[in-house]
Amino acid sequence: MEGIVIRFLNKIYFKVTWDKVGWIFNKLGFVKGRLFFGEYIMKVIEGNSWEEFEDFVGKFMKELEQEKINTGKNISLPIYRGQENSSWHLKTTLERKLDLSFIPLISYERLIKYNLNRVKMMTDNFVDLSTNWVIRERENIKTFPEESLKTIEYMTWLRHHGLPSPLLDWTKSPFIAGYFAFSPVPKEENDKIAIFLYSEYVGEGKGGFVGQEEIISLGHNIKSDKRHFNQQSEYTLCLGKGEYEWGDCCHEEVFKRGSKRQDYLIKYLP
Repeated sequence: MEGIVIRFLNKIYFKVTWDKVGWIFNKLGFVKGRLFFGEYIMKVIEGNSWEEFEDFVGKFMKELEQEKINTGKNISLPIYRGQENSSWHLKTTLERKLDLSFIPLISYERLIKYNLNRVKMMTDNFVDLSTNWVIRERENIKTFPEESLKTIEYMTWLRHHGLPSPLLDWTKSPFIAGYFAFSPVPKEENDKIAIFLYSEYVGEGKGGFVGQEEIISLGHNIKSDKRHFNQQSEYTLCLGKGEYEWGDCCHEEVFKRGSKRQDYLIKYLP
């Protein structure tokens, strides 16, 4: 085989040779507590037990609160995500399903519009939601007009019922994140789980080039399935502009920039 080719709707989105794959893996390594994968940078902390992780979270929260008091800056409380395998990347269910790093939102929009009438037969939550809306405009989602908020609520409901989604799941609770990391299957002795901590704002405003990949936090206080509240769910959406349209992008594209002013990520290995 000469390499990997990823296609969607008969368009080649990504091509890489086996030589390039080998070069990427040769670049994988730990440097001064940061993980480098190409330009992908995040802080990695290795622990020895769940108790150490609890201590770390407690100290982290105290330092965060003290920093907010001392500086008066806007610093987001962290949200957490547990993954049963520490080697897995941060990918949405939609990215995993299609194995693509850019998915036009209009394609996802068609899918969830198609299912709307069926969903209305199952729940009263969306009886007033019409199919006359558009989710692909980034500014609509960021500023939350009423119709976009309803769309987000609908997207979270679908996510909790198994439809592949551009939303990446998080939780306000480190313990719930731990549950999802540990519970799926029995772990081998040497297997490592991972708990991610993410803060969108770290004291500065967010910025970037127009159309550049950007992570948008959607928050907890929305109307959704009861599982949303039981799991203290939070969600992030990574949007960017492709050649012609807005689309769902890989969260890791944002972390590649390694900004110290926004989108702070820690990967903890208990």
